[in-house]
Amino acid sequence: MGGIGFEDNLQHVNNADDIFLTLAWKGQRDLPASEYKRAIGVAVKGTTVEAEEEGAETAYDLPIVRNGDYNVRLSLRGAPEQPFQVQIRKDGRTDDIGTYHPTGSGSELTSVDIGWIHMEPGNHTVSVVLPPGATLESIHVSPPCLSPIEPENGWRAPALTTAADL
Repeated sequence: MGGIGFEDNLQHVNNADDIFLTLAWKGQRDLPASEYKRAIGVAVKGTTVEAEEEGAETAYDLPIVRNGDYNVRLSLRGAPEQPFQVQIRKDGRTDDIGTYHPTGSGSELTSVDIGWIHMEPGNHTVSVVLPPGATLESIHVSPPCLSPIEPENGWRAPALTTAADL
């Protein structure tokens, strides 16, 4: 990891499996809220974090080794009328920034889709600013499809699929 510019991420590696997971990333990665890089104004409660003050923020390392569009979702609890903010940046450049509203009644954990974010290889930081009383459980990041399911010569709408195509 150090040889390809991910020195900052090595300090958070618990074992070799974490390195292989980053390099061969094929499935969804879940970042538990309590495993942040830095935080301001939050209390850790098990694997979740709860905002204790206005402007509470947590930040997480996200090493990206492949160029592409990544789907980002958050699992959190909060009042729908109190928005939260998510910022994804790399080397001082912002990949995405947005303000979102929790879904549901505010008493249960819900999933909020941030969308597909284009990210270049490198160390990214995901920052989440929560309103007071909101709870963040985890951040889910799905990589781009590496092996798309598509016929060898592409899709042809009027053509029928035959056994030879399979």
